This record gives sequence, C-alpha cells and structure tokens, in this order.
Amino acid sequence: MKKILIIMLAVVFIMTFGFMSISCKAEEGQAPEEQVEGVEETAEDIEETAEEVMEEEVEMVEVTVYGWLPSYAKEFSEVFAARVAEVYPNIQLVFQESTYEETGTQYLLMAESGDVPDVAYCELIMANELASVGALEDLGAMLSADVISDLPESVYNACLFDGTLVSIMWDISPYALFTASSLAEQAGYDKPARTFDEFEQMMYDIAALGTDEEGNKIWGTN
Repeated sequence: MKKILIIMLAVVFIMTFGFMSISCKAEEGQAPEEQVEGVEETAEDIEETAEEVMEEEVEMVEVTVYGWLPSYAKEFSEVFAARVAEVYPNIQLVFQESTYEETGTQYLLMAESGDVPDVAYCELIMANELASVGALEDLGAMLSADVISDLPESVYNACLFDGTLVSIMWDISPYALFTASSLAEQAGYDKPARTFDEFEQMMYDIAALGTDEEGNKIWGTN
C-alpha cells in the first residue's frame, strides 16, 4: 500500500509540474489558439505519463503459500485469498499444494536449492528444521505488535528458534498418541497397550503390515 501511495503522489507531482508549465507558456504572449493547443498537448502528455507510471509501477505481486492447506482447509484458503485480494488488490496468493507426508522433506529440499515459497504451512517441528538451515525469516520484524502480544506466552515461546520468532500458530490443538484398533488386530493384538514399551512394540508391529490395498504406507501411530 505504501508503494501505491508513493506512485499516486508521483502522478500528482507530474500533473502539478505540467500545469505549471502550461501557465508559463500562457504568459509568454502566445496567441489564444496557440495557448489552447499547447494546453491540450501538455494535458495529453501528462495523462499519458501518469498512465505509464501507474501501469509500470502498480503490478500484481504473487505470494506463494506452500503446504497441504488447500486440501486440508479448502474453503478457508479460498476465503483467505479473497480477503487478501480485497485488502491488497495488487497481491495474489498462489497456493502450492503438497501432501502432509512429503511436506517436511520437500521444504528442506527447496530450502537447500534456494527456491523457497514466501509462506510455508507446516507442523511446528518442521519449522524448527527449516530454521536450523536458515530458511525462515524473522517474523517479529514483520508482524504488528498487536498480533504478537495476542499470542499466549507458551505458544510464543514454542515459535522461537534461538530467540527469534520464525513461525506463528494458525491453530492450536493438543497432541495425543493413538492408533487404529483394527490395525492392531491385524498385527495380532486383542487388547490395548498398557505401558509405553508395549505401545512402542505395537507400533512397530503395525508398521510392519506394510501398505494398504491402495498402496499407502501403514503407520503404527499418529
């Protein structure tokens, strides 16, 4: 928005300077017809120059958003993009979709190649990995004080890496270990695990089932 404001001021300056030139010409004793012709030509020049400035400087800026957000929350991503376009008409969000399973690996590959998205949607643990290779910016320098102060202290601290705010929470939810009883039965278990050691062994046994009928890898837990 600052860029647009600067451009508009530049156009006003061009128009003001042009009309000052018109006034000077009119004071040089020209014939009325010559004065009118000069005014028309100068006004056309000003209009063309202003249009060129606006067309050249006010251009669409694409902001890439990478992750599984479009598939995980498609309606939200659509509303989000529309809201950004409403507030910032020169910004267009471009979603680059990835699956949850491959997102972390792909992030790191892109970071190593230098071709990173502008915004990344990921798990917090992925943010720590990205920060460790220097792929994340300091959000503390970009976000308003109101946004930062609205974060619960525990969330704010969790988003820090070496004292720098490198990520921000989109949603906050508790973590829990769970597995599918049907998969446990396929792995030979007829009752839930009672200790962490039993749970760990169950996870390895379930993972050993390999893949499902569609070829998807079976995970022991989530």
